[in-house]
Amino acid sequence: MPFQIQPINKSEAPTYISLLYAAYAADPVSRLFYSCPVSPTVVAASTTAALTNWGADPNERVFCVREVLESGIEGSATVDSAGSSGNSSTGVSEGHSAECSEASGEMIAALMMNFMPRREDKVPMGEGWKKEPDWKTPEGWSEEGFLRVSRDTWRKQIDVMGGEPFIFIPTVITLPSHHRRGAATVLLKHAIDQGRQYNLPIYLTASPSGLPLYEKNGFKVVNEGVKIDLSSVGIAQPRFTTCMILDAPHPDQPPKFTKGFIWKDGVLVLDEEEREDREEGKPKEQSA
Repeated sequence: MPFQIQPINKSEAPTYISLLYAAYAADPVSRLFYSCPVSPTVVAASTTAALTNWGADPNERVFCVREVLESGIEGSATVDSAGSSGNSSTGVSEGHSAECSEASGEMIAALMMNFMPRREDKVPMGEGWKKEPDWKTPEGWSEEGFLRVSRDTWRKQIDVMGGEPFIFIPTVITLPSHHRRGAATVLLKHAIDQGRQYNLPIYLTASPSGLPLYEKNGFKVVNEGVKIDLSSVGIAQPRFTTCMILDAPHPDQPPKFTKGFIWKDGVLVLDEEEREDREEGKPKEQSA
């Protein structure tokens, strides 16, 4: 059955949250954050937060894969499980910004991607950290577990990527009942297509189970990643994530957008400061 890749809109945030909790249900790291199985109260709180904050970050995009129940749905990209559509090297055709159609099947996989602008506040670890994110522990989650993993992961990202722009993929998830059917590959290839378009490297941290997928699609291991202590949930063996990078297609050339960029009406555009600089005739920082 073919797949359909589409952005997730605000009205579908509850479905996305349900997919998140279902995908991570068997992951022991989840037990650091909340009691498993997760309670309906925690899911409801996460859903409320998602609906409240959906779209607040202009550089964040979330895409999903659905099974297509009817053919010929206008305004979306339809691909087969191998990622082939005939219109794109990544298997994703143009015109994928339409809202999900009622003719589509269930949401079976999702990917979040963040366009990370240039950082000017990076300082060595020994000198402290400036502008650390304002971490907000989700309602019903363990603050200690959430903050420890979030901070360690964020600091590792800064160590590896420095202050230059890149695409960050924090989440690639699939319903357990749909594993090994190619849905995650379709989404990953879409993200890779974005990296090619803007000449940006892509960074992610892989779990042991996700490592083969990323290696198969050209990502390289650059760092052992974060050691996650699971002893507090009765597991003696720690979990190690793996930091991976897919290089920009033309690493000898600058990214197409080196200051900042925002999503506007589903399109990545220059921020106002960058646009004003170019209109005033200042040197362009854009690849040919």
